[in-house]
Order: sequence, then C-alpha cells, then structure tokens
Amino acid sequence: MIRLSLWGTSFVVIDSITSCSELILTTPAGIKVVRCAPECQKPTDSIQVKRIGEECLCVDFAAVKEMARGVNYTCELGVCNKSNDCIPSDLLIGCWTNERQQ
Repeated sequence: MIRLSLWGTSFVVIDSITSCSELILTTPAGIKVVRCAPECQKPTDSIQVKRIGEECLCVDFAAVKEMARGVNYTCELGVCNKSNDCIPSDLLIGCWTNERQQ
C-alpha cells in the first residue's frame, strides 16, 4: 500500500496491516510534519519514509497530542536526515494544531 502525504512523500508499508499515523502542525510557513517518520502503535510496524532534506518539527508525539486546538506554541524547526531523524536547526517557529491529533 502506498500513501502520499501533502508533500508527495511516499510510505511503503512492509506489513499488510499497520497502525501508524503522521502528525502535522501548522506554522506561519505552512504545514510541517512532526518528526520525520510516522508514529506507529507497535514497534513491529515497519514503514519506510523518504524525507531527506525536508523541514520537520522537533516535537514529541505525546506533546502534540496534548496541544489545544488554535493555541499558539513554539516549536523547534529541524531537517530530516537519511536515518529519518529530525535534526534540530536551533530555529524556533510558532506552531499550532487545527485538529484533534490521535
């Protein structure tokens, strides 16, 4: 199964059934993905993500889930590397959620 995100990034699901979700936040510079890889319910869920060089937000998934809708927070901007890690760039940006994160 292949799923395209807003940026055209493809997710290749290795397992036939997976329970992963991509968290996004809105910023003054547009929509940004939280971390570089989707959050998976089980560590055995395997997803390959290719976002090398794309901007990301260095925010814990748990923190995003606790954010109130429409409230402005400060997030650290980062860049995705080859290992799907969001490498902080020491730049802060306003961020908020317009929807309930699961």
